Amino acid sequence: MEFTARQIQDRTEALRQARARLTPVQDAQGHLWALRDLLAQARSQVVIVTPTIHYAALNPLLGELRSALDQGIRLVISWGRTPSDSLPPEVRTAFSELSFRYKSQVLLSQRSARTSGCVVVQDNLRALVSSHSLLEISVRSEDRSLGILVEPSEHGTAVPQCIAALLRRLQRSWYPGQEAMQIRSRSQDFNALAEDPPAPVSGFVPVPAPPQPADDSPEMRRIWLESWREHHEALLAVVRAVVQEDPSVTLVEDGAHDDFLWQALHGASTRLVLADDRISPQAATERVATALRERAAEGADVHVVHPPIHDTDAVKSFATLAGSNRSNLVVRRTAAAARVVIADDTVQIGSFAPLGHARVHVEGRPESSGELGIRVQSGAFAADIASILGMAPSRAPRSDGIGSGLERTGTGTGAVAAACGALVRVRQAPRNRYGEVLTEVMSGLAEPWTLLEVWQDQGIPASDLRRGAATLLRLRDRIPDTQRDRWAGWLVGDAWERHHFVEASLIGRLLPEVGSGLTSPLCTAAVPVELGPLGARLGEAVVALESDIANAVGAVGGLAEALFWGGQDGEAVVAAVGDALPRVWREFAENAVAHARGTARALPLDLFRAQLSSAPSAAEVEAQWGDIAELLDQIRRRRQRFTFTSGFVIHDGLFSSDGLLTHVERAARGDVLTRTELAPWLHLDLQEHMDRLVSDAGGQPVEWRKQRPYFRRIENLVLDAKRLTYHGEARGGGVPEIERGWRDFAADVALHWNALSSEADAFPDPYRHPLSAVLHRLSPAAQWSKEHR
Repeated sequence: MEFTARQIQDRTEALRQARARLTPVQDAQGHLWALRDLLAQARSQVVIVTPTIHYAALNPLLGELRSALDQGIRLVISWGRTPSDSLPPEVRTAFSELSFRYKSQVLLSQRSARTSGCVVVQDNLRALVSSHSLLEISVRSEDRSLGILVEPSEHGTAVPQCIAALLRRLQRSWYPGQEAMQIRSRSQDFNALAEDPPAPVSGFVPVPAPPQPADDSPEMRRIWLESWREHHEALLAVVRAVVQEDPSVTLVEDGAHDDFLWQALHGASTRLVLADDRISPQAATERVATALRERAAEGADVHVVHPPIHDTDAVKSFATLAGSNRSNLVVRRTAAAARVVIADDTVQIGSFAPLGHARVHVEGRPESSGELGIRVQSGAFAADIASILGMAPSRAPRSDGIGSGLERTGTGTGAVAAACGALVRVRQAPRNRYGEVLTEVMSGLAEPWTLLEVWQDQGIPASDLRRGAATLLRLRDRIPDTQRDRWAGWLVGDAWERHHFVEASLIGRLLPEVGSGLTSPLCTAAVPVELGPLGARLGEAVVALESDIANAVGAVGGLAEALFWGGQDGEAVVAAVGDALPRVWREFAENAVAHARGTARALPLDLFRAQLSSAPSAAEVEAQWGDIAELLDQIRRRRQRFTFTSGFVIHDGLFSSDGLLTHVERAARGDVLTRTELAPWLHLDLQEHMDRLVSDAGGQPVEWRKQRPYFRRIENLVLDAKRLTYHGEARGGGVPEIERGWRDFAADVALHWNALSSEADAFPDPYRHPLSAVLHRLSPAAQWSKEHR
């Protein structure tokens, strides 16, 4: 508790230091006024960040820029949204004329900065942050727009921290070395301002934590607990006082915008606002729409503002939001004046489009990598922005004064405390007593399933959840049917994700026989993906399936039965329910069973694997080991790119003295002994191994679906090392030829691989896992086709 209290106080002090004075700036004329004032007040430097520059918008402002340059200021222009962007000729000419006239005063980025940010910074004191730039929208535009003018506060530091961070970002990210040195970012760089005394931050007296109890007597425990309750209330009072004096403002960069949107959708308790001037199918998803409905159902006032929807099929989930019969869920179909997310008393505003981002990748970088904005902690400011956006006044935030913008450093629920205590006990228990201790803990709880719910919410590794769910199901009569179905279903989904379909079918016996969700027959229908032939039992299971998505899984089971095991019942199943599959999978399944019928035997995956691993020369093997060593060296040196959640923990763990990639690197550099001892490392479940590195280090779990490029790169490297380690065994003896029919089928697999993967990924969890498992099994055939045809 003392540590948690210190964390809260440290966070409170950070909020205090980040306070600034904010002024909303509306429409093009308001932005023009702000730009003129920033230029007029500048004493050293003005920075303009804009994704695009249109000459029609620039031309009316050239006079203002010349006047500022006449006063001797430095003008820094950073532009470009994508790597391929370029300046229009007339725009480049205009800046060239300014550069010629004012020599070293004008610094124009020579290539795209890859940013969507719209910011103007005066010296290191004031900044205009907006969703739109005056250099891309004419001052005569009638489009509504909203920006925020950030200035020093008497309650904050002399240089607003968000502005200092923005200047450092500019210098660090968007200019090469010599040009970056010309950008002023430190306080001492602004000579005239360095003489100004720092503005005082109003006094902050830390709230002392209660002392440790002197003894273990009941009365001492009672007073100690009461003193902690008092301490908790005092900390909350300090937090409320901080954000009431002036808003706390922090710079938000890149993917942090998306993180806050996710927190808002799942954590806002009194007010949730999403406002955007565009809408896209990639952002306006069913998942987001469901979260909005859930926030409204739990009592939050939800307001959504987006442009009219022209293609309702593309964003079907959002097209139906307006028809909600909830008075606290309001949808306005008009382009918003700014791109804003409001969660309780926290506002995020800037270039990030919560409903309009495309989530595309450009040269390995997600679209959000160039986003810029600010996050503001203040209930009053949140209410003002909501009002400007046309929202009705919302109910006041809860009395604790902590909105979703503050990550809670602790929780006070008994369920969480019990779950944390249970985890500590089982982790400290000897390995052979894990199940015994967990059974003892769960047996002592009135509602033992709440332990698993908290573990799941807190991101505890699946290996612990798996054991916990199995232990819960063994309690039998103490568990309500709804909880039994829920956790049996979770175990099935977990087994499917690991491609353990036989295991899932055994667990599935606890599930209902009928229904639209996971059922016992559905688990049986997926078994041939791992083991077969199933024979008549496959058809019996498929007949009992009810929903379209269940029939699609049944069709995949039929495909696997015919393809992997030569089972005749598989063809009948595909014929019966194959229409439930998406188009490419349906055509692929029909083609696969036709090949199986024509060859009268199962797909010879062992031959494909044997030919893939057969006999490279010793020189070729060493050359390939050299390639692995070079790639490992690149990954080791690029640690700074592992910036996702717990990425540094994973990188450091893999390259520790006894880390997986350290062993592979030794083998790659010619250590023969290491190569002979490398096999156990190469048989690790890579994702589970990396999750364990994060868990052991106390890091936050990784959302692997968002980090597939990192995972696949390391996975491919490990697979290459595994292939080279065992290549010697494959060199002995000849490998039989593969029938022409199956060679043609392998070519078909390779040809449609990307389309099959895309359609499989479009299935919801856990139904996509059988499709992914089939592709995983077919990968040797696809790879063989690429290498041999």
